[in-house]
Amino acid sequence: MVFFARKLVNKIYLTKDTVQLDFEKGDFDFKAGQFITVSVPGDGVPIARSYSIASSPHETDFFSLCVKVVPNGKGSNYLTSLEPGEQVKFEGPFGTFIIDSNNSKKDLVFVATGVGIAPFMSMILDLSQRGDERKISLYFGVRHSEDLFYKDILEKLAQENSNLKLFISLSQPEANWSGLKGRVTEHFDDLDMANSDFYICGNGDAVKNIYTLLKQKGAVRECLHVEQFTPIG
Repeated sequence: MVFFARKLVNKIYLTKDTVQLDFEKGDFDFKAGQFITVSVPGDGVPIARSYSIASSPHETDFFSLCVKVVPNGKGSNYLTSLEPGEQVKFEGPFGTFIIDSNNSKKDLVFVATGVGIAPFMSMILDLSQRGDERKISLYFGVRHSEDLFYKDILEKLAQENSNLKLFISLSQPEANWSGLKGRVTEHFDDLDMANSDFYICGNGDAVKNIYTLLKQKGAVRECLHVEQFTPIG
């Protein structure tokens, strides 16, 4: 294994328990949708924790991780305890959860729950910056409005890119929430099953349920792409 070290340059709390960490990029290259592994120091041998990269691969100064703080989670608590200037050891990038930009003209449907939005932020920024004109539908679900993040950035991207449509839904909305309500799967009525590639990211149970529903609606396995994680922190 070949590790490389990068300095933390910025730490932003997106919600009370979701943090964006920006690290100096240097010569680190990756494809939109990939993840990176963090070496977490501890007693004895360091442990590894993996996080999807949330920033554009075209960003020259930094790359970003979006981290959900898990109670007693060694990785998330280590990362969020860092202050700018401290260094972290990484390995990667890894993963095949990436967009096929060569031979597919199908619409893109992204479905995210919670911090599963991270790879889609990278993908949407990448597609926009490359001038890709495929239609993109992003379905993003969280429980409460206080759990919602990246909304302003996504809405700005949608204003700048007419091919990007947002479906942001709260499963347990407050009374003053005026947006979509319910699980994201409740808003799948207008999907073009035959002419879309589907990308799903979130915790394991949510991903399995979304995958199963899309198959029931007629999506073929070759058009279903999955990145799932277990929230061990």
